[in-house]
Amino acid sequence: MSSMGQQTSAGVGAPPVRTGGMAGEYRRALTVHAPPCGEGMKDHRRLRTIDRRDIIKFCHLDGNTAAPPLGASLSGRRPFSIPGMTAGTGVGVAPLRVGGLELRSPVLVAPMAGITDAPFRRIAAEMGAGLVCTEMVAAEAVARSAEASLKLLDFPAGMSIPVGAQFVGSDPATMAEAARIAVDRGATTVDVNLGCPVRKVVGIGNGAALARDPVATARVLGAMTAAVDVPVTAKMRLGWDH
Repeated sequence: MSSMGQQTSAGVGAPPVRTGGMAGEYRRALTVHAPPCGEGMKDHRRLRTIDRRDIIKFCHLDGNTAAPPLGASLSGRRPFSIPGMTAGTGVGVAPLRVGGLELRSPVLVAPMAGITDAPFRRIAAEMGAGLVCTEMVAAEAVARSAEASLKLLDFPAGMSIPVGAQFVGSDPATMAEAARIAVDRGATTVDVNLGCPVRKVVGIGNGAALARDPVATARVLGAMTAAVDVPVTAKMRLGWDH
């Protein structure tokens, strides 16, 4: 059933309800979901596509809603804002501190495999994020200098905010070595993945499986904090069953 400015769908596999106008753009932006930790990214074409104009409009709900033409630069656009947020700093609250870093905004972009590459991180910085992070990187691959994994640790110059590197692994020495390499390449924070639920990750004791073993987790974090002088953080979920 459809009417002017609104489309509705029903049935298994039907797309979410779409409404016209700004509310429709907001709904569409909030109802596009990506698989956790990049699981199934090879099937990303099956995900419902959201137009770039929709994303830009969602990011400028403060009234600056005119979407630039496709291919236009985001430079000069105001950071996204919601009621209570102030321009420039991104939000109307005190800056967040992570270790010795003072972030301009408490809006942090979580590491997401297949998503948070260098161009995405730059856009997030322009939109007001306080900290961004690399995609999930296998510590073991970095420690043995695998070229594909090292490319994920490229930190282009000119970023206006801190950029962290996230590692997945469970061997303390390997995680520490990966952390050292990341910092040498320009990372300003290092993050440990304690939340990835993908079977091939948890099957070898990494990701969410590592979080089930507090002693092993403490050893990993201890080795990493001893290896680098930057803040060491962790991305985790509510628990194994959540």
